[in-house]
Amino acid sequence: MTLPRFVVVLSFSLYCGSDCADVMQKDAALKENNTDRLNYILEEPALRSLFREFLRGHFCEENLSFWLEVSDLKRKFQITSSAAPSSMRATTKASSAGQQAMEKHHEALIQMAFVIYNTYLAPHSQCELNIDHTLRNDLINYLNEIMQDRGGKGLYQGRMELEQASSFTATQLQTMIRLYERIQNHVFRLMATDSVPKVRSLAAKHAGFDLTCRGY
Repeated sequence: MTLPRFVVVLSFSLYCGSDCADVMQKDAALKENNTDRLNYILEEPALRSLFREFLRGHFCEENLSFWLEVSDLKRKFQITSSAAPSSMRATTKASSAGQQAMEKHHEALIQMAFVIYNTYLAPHSQCELNIDHTLRNDLINYLNEIMQDRGGKGLYQGRMELEQASSFTATQLQTMIRLYERIQNHVFRLMATDSVPKVRSLAAKHAGFDLTCRGY
């Protein structure tokens, strides 16, 4: 059986290393288990691209997309949090300009969170994640609570409208990101325990690529 090129290349990188000269040191240390292997994939753009192709072929590409988008959201939110103290120490004029910039950045973060929710987490969304029912309910209940506390309606058919999302405070956004992070951790474990072993299994079945005999 001839495997798709991306399976062979990805598997070779995972189990033999991109540089065979240091395979005994680098790969043995970094890829002790499937969690380490997945971290290695996520950190290497070329491998991440191959892994995405593999997930697409197994109809679960949304797991990687969600993980990456939440990571980007968390990184940008951290930038805002770090910038807040310094902006408070600036002069009045500079502080006003900095405050406006932060407000625009906050609005952009809310929109990112809104898009992530409606793309991956809302019921019957375009790329709905297959996640634990409790995780989804915790997020939906929190969002409904915010909407209703402001005297508005809850989520419409489980979806969040942009005008609803725009009323989020920084603290509420932070809580929402923490709920996203719980789901992100769940998705990471799913990829590590299911998708990464499938790459290994496919490679092991490929003629002349017996990982077990090679000690992997």
